[in-house]
Amino acid sequence: MMRFSFFGGTLVMLLIYAVSVASQNPYSTSLNEREAQLSVWADSMNLGSTLSVRKAARKKFETGLLSMLGQEGVLDYPFDSLMHKVSILTDTLYPLKIFTWQLRKRDHREYGGCILTRDSIIPLTSDPDFTLQANRGVRGPAHWLGALYYDIVPVDVGPKGSSYLLLGLQRPNAFEKQKLIEVLRIDPRHGIRFGAPVFTKGAFDEDPSDRYLLRYSSDAEATIHYDTAYKMIVFDHLIPIGKNPAGATKWVPDGSYSAYRVALGQLVYIPKVFHMELESPPMDPARKKQSAKLDIFGKPMKEHKKKIR
Repeated sequence: MMRFSFFGGTLVMLLIYAVSVASQNPYSTSLNEREAQLSVWADSMNLGSTLSVRKAARKKFETGLLSMLGQEGVLDYPFDSLMHKVSILTDTLYPLKIFTWQLRKRDHREYGGCILTRDSIIPLTSDPDFTLQANRGVRGPAHWLGALYYDIVPVDVGPKGSSYLLLGLQRPNAFEKQKLIEVLRIDPRHGIRFGAPVFTKGAFDEDPSDRYLLRYSSDAEATIHYDTAYKMIVFDHLIPIGKNPAGATKWVPDGSYSAYRVALGQLVYIPKVFHMELESPPMDPARKKQSAKLDIFGKPMKEHKKKIR
């Protein structure tokens, strides 16, 4: 039993202080301490000077995260100190949290992840395919393609069940980057599935893709962004400008934009949007005013605090 050895006003002031602290931080000390340790491991996983240091930190991080996710109340926990060192996406309506992280290797990245729902923790085991044929194939958690996700968009596409578009980043080799649009489906019968044959070139396309891949030169910047005003996924249109040092075609943005729009449960390709060339995809005014402090995506940190409604 806890005993107090204070008297009078001192005890009253301590009780008032304790209530104030509890009201500001409703989560258990255990969750706070676990997150602090995870944050240290995430730093080492991202910034360690050698691969062996980064790999050891990744192992500790993954074990620690899965242990923490088994604690009561963790689905509502904000992960404020961790959310810019790994990716944490949230949907408050389902609800769920999607965690993804990366291990930096000499010429590419390895990815890890897990999905937390009210009822389960689903580890994601990366089964990478960095060829362009990776736009085909529906995958389960044990054969996840692997990516660092930076946005989640609830949509109504594909078979029945909750569905989302995940926008992600991959680093397949030293000379190229890749962004992707992935479909996440949560089916009560079949569980988690990545990919769905919904990316069409038009209304009569009989051979739709399961996901969209945008591969471009590592010395260029290309975007895939959900435009809230136009309700579509906008991305850079690429053109070839020769060969990279590995002998592959070098693709870079040409200043125009294409898009996918949701229509009748499909994602229909639009070759050109806005009918003008822009320096960057259209953005909300609040997004343009963000701080220059960047996270693991090289994006303003404030961007990851938004909630899906």
